[in-house]
Amino acid sequence: MSRTLNWQSALLAKAQLLIEMRQYSTALAMLDRVAGSADFAGKSAIGLHRFTVVCCLELGRFKEARRRLRLLMVEEPNSASYHYAFAQAIERDPKMDAGRALRHYRVALKSEKDNVEWLIDAGQCAVSLGRESLGLKWLRRAVELAPESFEALEAYVESLCDIEKFDVAREAIQEGRFAIARSTDLERLRFQVEFRGLRASQSECVVDSPVVLPFLRVSHSESKSPRRKWRADSGTTSFHPHLPRLRRPRSTRNAP
Repeated sequence: MSRTLNWQSALLAKAQLLIEMRQYSTALAMLDRVAGSADFAGKSAIGLHRFTVVCCLELGRFKEARRRLRLLMVEEPNSASYHYAFAQAIERDPKMDAGRALRHYRVALKSEKDNVEWLIDAGQCAVSLGRESLGLKWLRRAVELAPESFEALEAYVESLCDIEKFDVAREAIQEGRFAIARSTDLERLRFQVEFRGLRASQSECVVDSPVVLPFLRVSHSESKSPRRKWRADSGTTSFHPHLPRLRRPRSTRNAP
C-alpha cells in the first residue's frame, strides 16, 4: 500500500472519529482543507463527501449538503442512504419546500422498508404535510418493527395528537405498556395526550355573548358628576380646601 493511500485512510478515520465525538466543526474544517486535493479520487472521494454531508447536516449547512449529495448521486443514483440524506437536507431547511422531501423518502423506503429510523422521519414529515394516512402507515410500521422502542411510539402518538385522534393515541400507549419498560416515560406521554386533548376540547367551546353576573349592576348613564376634591358640607367652617398643613422648620439660631 502506498503512502498516499495510508494518508487518505488515516484522514478519513480521523474524520469519522471526530464525527462520533460530535465535533462536526473540526471535522468539516479538516475535510474542507483537502477537498480540492488531487489525491482524493474514487472511493476516497466518496468517503470524503459522505463525511462532509454528515457534518453539514448537523451544522445546518443544508445547501452545501445538497450540493455534495448531488455529486454522490451521480455515481449511485439509486442509493437509499443518499435519498434519505437528501430528504433530510430538504425537510430541515426552512427555505425549502418540505413537500419535495417526501419523494426522496419514498425512494429510500423502497430499498430499506424496514428501517425504523427512516420510517419515523418519513411518517412525521408526511403527517406535517397533510398526508395523514401515509404518515400514520409508516409510523405504525415503525412501532410494529420495534415495539420496545419508545421513540417510535412517541412519534406515532404525537402525530395522532396532531390530527386530534386522541382515542387512538390512548390505545397505542396502552398497547405499549407490555413492551416498553420505561413506565415513567409512558406516564409522561399519557399526560401529554390528556393535556392536548383537554386543550382541543376547550378550544371548541366558543362564547357567543358575554355573561353578566347577577350581582353586578350595569349603569347606562353617561353623565357623571365629578368628584369634589375637598369637603363642602354643612360642617365646613372655611371656604378653603382642607389641605395638609406643612410644618414650619425649626429655627437654627442658637439661644442667647
